[in-house]
Amino acid sequence: MTIYHIVSFKVPGGSSAHSQLTSDFFALKDACVRPADGKPYISAIRGGRQSSKEGKDQGMDVVFILEFDVDSFAWSRSAGVFKRAYVLTKQNDEDLQYYLWKDPAHDAFKNNIKIDGVVVLDFTDIYPSSS
Repeated sequence: MTIYHIVSFKVPGGSSAHSQLTSDFFALKDACVRPADGKPYISAIRGGRQSSKEGKDQGMDVVFILEFDVDSFAWSRSAGVFKRAYVLTKQNDEDLQYYLWKDPAHDAFKNNIKIDGVVVLDFTDIYPSSS
């Protein structure tokens, strides 16, 4: 199961500030590694400029979605039919917690960016659930 970490920034200045922030943020995918094995733990980063016309963006300019994913599943059998169900593993959450509070690459990014605001949300993709 995948944990999604959504971050939106209000960036001061022009396009050069956006370009630098975007470049630095996308670099986190390879720079953020597990201390135990040195392997990257962010599965994917997607992002772009905020484009909603609803007027509810709170001034945010750019949005990123990070995926913390582990290919872990379990098989179940119901009425003679095997189903594969994805299991939220401890590793997903450990990776997210390490990223949030301990990862030196993420800490360096947070300490060096110039922003006027940030909104952060996390969720685990569980809807719609299948039975």
